[in-house]
Amino acid sequence: QIVFNITNSTISNNSTAGAGGGVYLFETTLNLAYTTIADNISDADRNGTGSGGGINSASNATVNARNTI
Repeated sequence: QIVFNITNSTISNNSTAGAGGGVYLFETTLNLAYTTIADNISDADRNGTGSGGGINSASNATVNARNTI
């Protein structure tokens, strides 16, 4: 399994027509520390199928967040 570490970062103002406007995870571990995730949009095409505006975690994905908003 792949592991990503994101520290002291901002993930914002992103969009997708599908899932995971900010971050999409599939069989992955994401470790967040001192990170802001804000103003991300899924379903940008407005057809009712988007999910996970900030984070979409699918199929054995794990999110560990510390001092993160």
